[in-house]
Order: sequence, then structure tokens, then C-alpha cells
Amino acid sequence: SRNVVIDRILLSVYVMLGSVYVMLGSAFAKTTFLIVLFLMAFKKHLTAPLDDLVEQLENLNQQDVSDIELKVDKLSGSELSVIQTSFNNMIGQFSESQNKLKQTQKQLLKSNDMLDQQSLMLEQEVSKKTANLSQAMMDLQRQKYQLESNQNTLKQEIETRSHTEEQLLKKTHELEN
Repeated sequence: SRNVVIDRILLSVYVMLGSVYVMLGSAFAKTTFLIVLFLMAFKKHLTAPLDDLVEQLENLNQQDVSDIELKVDKLSGSELSVIQTSFNNMIGQFSESQNKLKQTQKQLLKSNDMLDQQSLMLEQEVSKKTANLSQAMMDLQRQKYQLESNQNTLKQEIETRSHTEEQLLKKTHELEN
């Protein structure tokens, strides 16, 4: 009877140990299944969309951003869709800024061309005025020279007449005396 009691106790210990092992095995299997399930969900809902986003970002043409738009179908309703929308908005604003910059550059080039043309016209006008002024100065110099020459001639003639008048006056005085 003592052996029967010990056998029953050992049997219940073995049954308990067996059920603990079964529970541990079941818990391990369930945990493994949950980990695999989380990894698959994580890959499907986070890693794959992130890889897709990264691939699109790496393949962007940085010179022409007007047609760039990130498109990841797996993102609807997730936080990554907010990133996608924000990036697409940022690219749109950047594209607008680039277009405005190009327009401003075109206007600047056009303005520079107009300024160059006006500068050339002003240079030509200044050249004409300078040539006219130089001609006028040469004419004035010629007239001045002629006036000085005429003045010298007149002075000589006046001196000659004055000398002649003095001689005539002397002769008239001599004749009267």
C-alpha cells in the first residue's frame, strides 16, 4: 500500500511534468508562431513599403523634379502615407520654386539684353555727341585763329595808318609853317 501511494504520487508527478512539458512546448510553439506572424506583418506593412520608398528616393532625377511623385500602394492609412504625402507636397513646392526661378532667370537675361542694347545705344549717342563737340571745338579754334589773325592784321594796319597819319600831320605842319 505504501508502494501504491508512492506509485500514484510518482505517476501524478510524471503527469504533471508531462503536462508542464506540453504546456512549455505549446507556449514555445505559440510564441514562435507569434514571432513569425509579427515578423511577416512587420515586413509586409513596414519593411516592404519603406524599401519601396527608399528605392524610389534613390532613383529620383534631381535635375527635373516636376514629374516626381512617390507612389506606394501598400501605405494607405499608415504613418508612412503621411510621409509620402508630405514628400509629394514638398516636391510640388520645390518644383514650383524651380519654375519660378527659371522664369526669373529668363526675365533677368531679357533685362540684361535690354540693358546691353541701351548701353550700346548710349555709347553710340555719346560717340556722336563727342564727335560733334570735337568738330565744334575745331571750328571754334579755326575761328579763333582767324580772328586773331584778322586782329593782328588790323593792328598792323592801324599802326601803319597811325604812322602815316603822323607823317601826314608832320608834313601838313611843315607846309603850314
